[in-house]
Amino acid sequence: MSRAHLKFLSGNYLTYALKSEQSDGSARCRICTSNNDETIFHVIVACTALDESRNKILEEFKLLCTETKNRISYDKLNENPKNLCQFLLDPASMNLPERVSFLDPILPQMYKLSRDLCYKLDRDRAEMIQKLQLQ
Repeated sequence: MSRAHLKFLSGNYLTYALKSEQSDGSARCRICTSNNDETIFHVIVACTALDESRNKILEEFKLLCTETKNRISYDKLNENPKNLCQFLLDPASMNLPERVSFLDPILPQMYKLSRDLCYKLDRDRAEMIQKLQLQ
């Protein structure tokens, strides 16, 4: 389950934007109707085709935020999608204005949710792309 998470974190997740950089072709997302480039950011927080896959886990993140030592505001994170994306991938990231402390006992649960989210998005995205290719 952590393979997708590591690929997202390292920037090596094979999105259509990355494929486009490597061998031309369209960077456009194939599974939603936004006509946006399919980047890691798009897959993690913006692709409407993955909303259902994402929403349950985001609710769990929202709940865990209330249990952090510094009471992180999920709603505040949600105001800035780039910060939300970074938080979902690495809740203890030093790049965030508000982050989970390395000493917070809730951090392992946050990382588990991060891995679960990446796994679910990766799996559901792959299934959607496969269905499109069969049509």
